[in-house]
Amino acid sequence: MAISQETVSWVCGQLREIERQIRDARALIERLKRAGEPTGDLEARLAEQEARYRRMLDAFPECR
Repeated sequence: MAISQETVSWVCGQLREIERQIRDARALIERLKRAGEPTGDLEARLAEQEARYRRMLDAFPECR
């Protein structure tokens, strides 16, 4: 079963938003590190999110 172009466009938009959120999270973690705050939990959660994001990109290569 083919996926409609409308669905692919929607998924690509969602992935762009996730990518933006990942960039924002990385920047926040860097600011926290510079401030001497612990970031281990945040970094672990971000790594999980990045792995999910990469799997979605693999599933929808049109979004690369």
